[in-house]
Amino acid sequence: MRNLNLSISISFLFLFIAQLAFAQKTSTVLINRADAYYDQFNFRTALDLYKNADKKNSENLYVKGRIGNCYKFLSEIQNAEEWYGAVASSTETDPIYKFYYAQALMANGKYVEAMNMLNIYNQIMGNESAMMTELPEVLFDEDSRFKVKIEDFNSKHADFSPFVIRDELFFISNRKDDAYLSRDDVWSERPFTQIYKKKLLSEDVNKDTLSKEDTKLEVFNKSSISKRYHEGPLTLDEVQNDIYFTRSNYVKNKAVKGDDNEVNLKILKVAFVSDGNGDGQFGETMIDNFSFSSDDFSTAYPTITVDGNYLIFASDMPGGYGGLDLYVAENVGGLWSNPINLGSNINTAGNEAFPFIMDDGTLYFSSDGLFGLGGYDIFEAKLKEDGSFDVPTNMRSPLNSTFDDFGIWMNDNYSKGYFTSNRPSEYGGDDIYSFERESFIFEAIVFDSKTEEKLNEVEVTLTNLDSGKELNLKTNSDGYVTADVLPNTRYGLKVFKDEYLPEEAEFITAEDNVYAEIPLIKDFGIVLDVTVVDQDTKDEIPYAEVLLINLRTEKEYQVTTNKYGKTSFVIDPDSEYRIKASKDLPGVDSIYLAVTKEFNTFGTKAPAQLFTVIELKKQPLGVDIIIEDILYDLDKYAIRPDAALILDNLVKVLLDNPTIEIELASHTDCRAAQKYNMWLSAKRAEAAVNYLIEKGIDYRRLTAAGYGESQPLEVPGSPGLYCTCEGSSGPGKTDPRCTEAVHQLNRRTVFNILKK
Repeated sequence: MRNLNLSISISFLFLFIAQLAFAQKTSTVLINRADAYYDQFNFRTALDLYKNADKKNSENLYVKGRIGNCYKFLSEIQNAEEWYGAVASSTETDPIYKFYYAQALMANGKYVEAMNMLNIYNQIMGNESAMMTELPEVLFDEDSRFKVKIEDFNSKHADFSPFVIRDELFFISNRKDDAYLSRDDVWSERPFTQIYKKKLLSEDVNKDTLSKEDTKLEVFNKSSISKRYHEGPLTLDEVQNDIYFTRSNYVKNKAVKGDDNEVNLKILKVAFVSDGNGDGQFGETMIDNFSFSSDDFSTAYPTITVDGNYLIFASDMPGGYGGLDLYVAENVGGLWSNPINLGSNINTAGNEAFPFIMDDGTLYFSSDGLFGLGGYDIFEAKLKEDGSFDVPTNMRSPLNSTFDDFGIWMNDNYSKGYFTSNRPSEYGGDDIYSFERESFIFEAIVFDSKTEEKLNEVEVTLTNLDSGKELNLKTNSDGYVTADVLPNTRYGLKVFKDEYLPEEAEFITAEDNVYAEIPLIKDFGIVLDVTVVDQDTKDEIPYAEVLLINLRTEKEYQVTTNKYGKTSFVIDPDSEYRIKASKDLPGVDSIYLAVTKEFNTFGTKAPAQLFTVIELKKQPLGVDIIIEDILYDLDKYAIRPDAALILDNLVKVLLDNPTIEIELASHTDCRAAQKYNMWLSAKRAEAAVNYLIEKGIDYRRLTAAGYGESQPLEVPGSPGLYCTCEGSSGPGKTDPRCTEAVHQLNRRTVFNILKK
């Protein structure tokens, strides 16, 4: 009996082993079939096969991970969370599943659990800088500036990635009723996406009077671009007027697969063809001139800076942080350079895609890897001085939701735009929403005027001067501060930090955001005391205008002297300055000639006090001013090098006083014939005027006059003696006091002011 029971037990054991082997074999076959469908993006069929395989062998973590992926790609995030959770709890699987699990938790509104799981993932990966100690509570506050509405041209299918070119809205759709081809994408089980466009109508148009032509949608470049497979998001090169867009990789209607047996995405260009009259149209030829593109990975979703110099796009090329990363390439002689990854400040183990860059360099993009409300969220990253991007900021609700939000476009002043979301709606799928922002943004960078170091914890007070309401702010570690401000409103700005001089200013929000760079000067720094006096009397000149220009920063400071002719400035060390003093006189008979001088503070250390006195010359109109030492060689009218140096002083006078008009008068000695001397003096005056014109003085301010020998000077030390040469006994010929030096003095040029 004992032997019989043993035989039965052995039989059951062999039967169990045989069944287990059969189940494992069956499971392997199912997995292989599922993998094949998975690789073809047929996630629905793959999912059913993977689930059957899981029933055969529930211990296979690979299968559970693939089931989570299928649910994720099919946008069934609640189911994805369950399966990712089963995989993430194991220490034997790829840590990326902990990241995927955190994504699913975020999408399902379980933010604390998502933060904790992200911290576990970042700790494993060594991303200590990404660790979070608490939830960013501001993320859950709605941004009341934005008013969002769904657009009525959406379909029941996917409509996404809006982009405005002039008066037309371009977007992507896989709407079946309008599709050029009815082929379906296995992944979505819907038609392939195509590029559509529609006219944008002004808000005051009576919609009841619109024709079908006004409201119709049409496929963009239907015959050449929108044909087979996916055509995707586009952007405009505003310099060349060319369109860059995303497209499935195929040649002559045949898909091109990479080493992974997948059809990847590529960026292509369509050139704008001008008609020579300022108009034109986009061409039919698609250009693929991106050296960094490949059949083995995707390059997609381009955006181009307003100057046409930089292209930002998404790619899963090798060497990234995971999923899709954002890259930048530079336009070098019409060709795009090898791209550079935007780095861990922007990119994550998830996907960063759908970039859009504003004229001021602010980057908008969507990410499912940065902490957000769930799914893809839209983020904003400011451009820093060194060309990199700041830490991204979540745009919050209502632009973001617990669903996918992406593909944003905004107008130049940030007041209006469009974006995409698959949040529940009357249409379903991805839908295009428009938004308006009801306020502007005030932004400021506060820094040390000397070192240019960004100053943190600076107190910034914004006061609405119309309502009196105050907003108290502080700069962050980068010296940056921002706040919402109302349009068409006067604001007062006060900036304060210990050990620095306070700054005050006023501004009006007119038609754009307000950006300010605020240098703060160290208290007890370098003080420049200025006194303006009359050159002849040395009396102080009250209420003179003084302009100080920092030649390094190009900042200008204009003040008026007090009743004692004095004023002062706090200035920077190690800087060069230009200072100009002027004084307007009533009446028309005389003027003060403005004076400019330059100085520097090299080697001057705070605290220090500097002094300068600026002398202004009061000059009657029409009275000769002798230009000292501008002399000519005998019988010559060319400007000598020593004369050129003197004329340069006159150039400075004319530049300092840009409104005066002068006469340049030239004289000769008495030797040679009078007629000849008249001609020679005219040539000398003309030569002086031409010199001034060559130095940039407007010819209309200059009059040349030649007086020959008709106005000789009185001989120094000999009152009443003039070296004239008329007759055989003229003093210029016979008097020993009429030396060569005296004749040289008569070969002179003077100027007088004709008009102030």
